[in-house]
Order: sequence, then C-alpha cells, then structure tokens
Amino acid sequence: MKYVVVDSRCPWCHSHLEFDTHVLFACDFARIVWYNSGIQQLVQVVPGEMEAMTIMRAFEIYTRERCVLLGMICWSLWNSRNNWVWEKANGSAFGVKASTLNLLQDWRASQVKESKISNQRISGTRIWTKPELGWFKMNVDVAVFQDGNTGVGNVLRDMHG
Repeated sequence: MKYVVVDSRCPWCHSHLEFDTHVLFACDFARIVWYNSGIQQLVQVVPGEMEAMTIMRAFEIYTRERCVLLGMICWSLWNSRNNWVWEKANGSAFGVKASTLNLLQDWRASQVKESKISNQRISGTRIWTKPELGWFKMNVDVAVFQDGNTGVGNVLRDMHG
C-alpha cells in the first residue's frame, strides 16, 4: 500500500480547503479564467447554493456551444490543477484558456466530421471497426441525469471484438 501525502489546501491560493467547487469556481485563479472566458456570471455562485445547481441553471439558459465551453473550461482547470499537483508544472490562466480553445476547436472539427459521416450512412447505424493486432479499443459513454446522478459505461475490445 502506498501513502501519498497531498496538501488539503487549494494548490493555487493555499488559503482554502481544496474542494472541486473551489478549484473550479471560487479560487481567484479560476475566477480569472472564467472572467477571461466571457461567461464570468456563472462563477457568481449564490451563497449557500450548490454549484451543481448553478451549472444546471447554466445548461438551461446557455446555447449548446456555450455549455460545451463551460465543460471544457472545467476540464482545462482540473487538468491544470492536476499538472500542478502531480507534475509541479506551473500553469497560467492564459494556458488554461489556450487549452480550452484548443479543445473547443477540436470539438467543432469533430462535429463537422461526425455530421459528414452521419450524412453518408443510414441514420442510427454505426459501424464498429476493429483495432489492429495487439491493440484494444475502448468505447466509453457517460450520462448525467437531471437529478444529479451520473452513469458511466465502457466496453474494451480487441481485434476479435
């Protein structure tokens, strides 16, 4: 058994306990990232209200693209936090924004490709292609329900399916 010592304070401000909601929304570092993203009103969390409710409210009023941006900012913030904690790689708000914009660009490109692919085949059918010999392919799906519960499923297959 390994014992990893991890500081329980926020890796950026060191003045609050590290909770995901603090790292993603309340820390000054995160607030700068949100402010620079153009959707800073989301981080003005109502005192006593769970941040998950604030995010759910955002998903109700924002466009699809803005919701994708919200998720990608959270992902980039958390990734930057992990890089700092585990790799001692000091990131910047600019770096988080750049990472987010790269993810958004990749997402937009994948939407165009997926649209072209779905127009070329019968609606609702997907064709699985096997990986090369010695490789595995993992398909993953995640669902987030209105009551806050989540579900995750995955399938790992080799060239024989």
